[in-house]
Amino acid sequence: MSLCQDCVSGVTHEGVPTGKIEEIAGVKTYVAIPPEGTAYDKTKAVLFLPDAFGIDLVNNRLLADDFAKNGFQAYLPDYLNGDPIVELNASFDFPSWLSKHGAEQTRPPLDKVIAALSLESILSIADDFAKNGFQAYLPDYLNGDPIVELNASFDFPSWLAKHGAEQIRPPLDKVIAALKEKGVTSFGATGYCFGGRYVFDLAFDGVIKAAVVSHPSLLQVPEDLEKFKASGVPLLINSCETDQMYPAESQKLGDEILGGGKTETDKYKRAYFPKCVHGFAVRGDLSIPEVKFGKEQAFVNAVQWFKAKLHYGRRYAGVQLSSPSLTLIRRMLFKLSSSWRATSGALGTSRQTVLGPALYRLLSQEARSKLQAAVNEKPLVVFMKGTPDLPQCGFSRAVIQLLDINGVPSEKMQTYDVLENQDLRNDIKEFSEWPTIPQVYVNGEFVGGCDIVIGMHQSGELEKLLREHGVIPESQDKLK
Repeated sequence: MSLCQDCVSGVTHEGVPTGKIEEIAGVKTYVAIPPEGTAYDKTKAVLFLPDAFGIDLVNNRLLADDFAKNGFQAYLPDYLNGDPIVELNASFDFPSWLSKHGAEQTRPPLDKVIAALSLESILSIADDFAKNGFQAYLPDYLNGDPIVELNASFDFPSWLAKHGAEQIRPPLDKVIAALKEKGVTSFGATGYCFGGRYVFDLAFDGVIKAAVVSHPSLLQVPEDLEKFKASGVPLLINSCETDQMYPAESQKLGDEILGGGKTETDKYKRAYFPKCVHGFAVRGDLSIPEVKFGKEQAFVNAVQWFKAKLHYGRRYAGVQLSSPSLTLIRRMLFKLSSSWRATSGALGTSRQTVLGPALYRLLSQEARSKLQAAVNEKPLVVFMKGTPDLPQCGFSRAVIQLLDINGVPSEKMQTYDVLENQDLRNDIKEFSEWPTIPQVYVNGEFVGGCDIVIGMHQSGELEKLLREHGVIPESQDKLK
């Protein structure tokens, strides 16, 4: 294998790079992030693998910056191990240089950067909890010795032998004690994989008031499940189809012990994600629609669980998020809350104010007619935050992903970004008598919000509804 002399010659470009050099997993990396205020998908990144001149050539840095300006986070790792070609001339002894820069030299630093960026998804989950109103703390209870490579060949038993409860609990307990000194009185805990074990232990010790585990590992079944039931701590489990650590038989036992045979009760809920494998909620392949949905929805589940069980105590106890009764309750609460608000008219129209036992608002006929025309515009209409390509909230993202999983073609769907029009955001809630966004309509009829759509998807009702109304084609089996 060889390269030509043009590979080592060229012209140095002019410009001032705007990115910065960072150490990622010990690898010097040029990092270019979209400009401040630019919305971009933080789950996606461009790995910029430079030519033989490496990360110090201004040309390469400027190209990485251009990716950032177009909405991508771009990473330019020094996979040449600090030994790039430093002169752009055709006389350079390229064959000798190439003999020192084969795959055995360049892949290790590149793989380290990829692993580190993948692990950053864990940090992004903590950030997402903060965006939803929680203080989130991610302690290094592994004492600075995490698994640094995402591969199945890692010697996990040897690593695990050095990371038992006697090593894990001391730093974890120190963080908890320090937070108590700062005034934190109520803790919820969410654990992924290995961390699930210690969420259980914190519940056993009476430290936490609400628990969430996603594809938990190292549990003793059924002993730990029975002990958890005795703790009285509300527990949400995000489970999946393929999981050697918490397999189908364990999931079933959990339902029997913690839920009395049900997947949802006052203090127990198990969400199930088909076509997902162990690790999906934090390390899954987001290019697979079902996995991306699973990761996002597992987080939404956790937020809802903490808000119900940690922030608001028993106010929402026993509510089935996809039940018809919740729809009625929400609509009644919305009407009551609407009676105390007053805002400007929608799309330049005016509302009528009516006095009675309570003050409430009515959409003008003009505004109602416009919204009716909008929901009838295409077979499927979604009022959401953001756009299908760039949703601005997890609930809108989950609905779009579910519609994608069910094969809804773009020509059959119309979406409206309510963030662009505050009047639209208010009016559509009154139009549907539904207090939240997103909202989904099929052939002009209101279907529901995120929780309803999720429930319908899990029961198979969503696909059936979409087929019956011609949004997606009949299955091939039915056509034969």
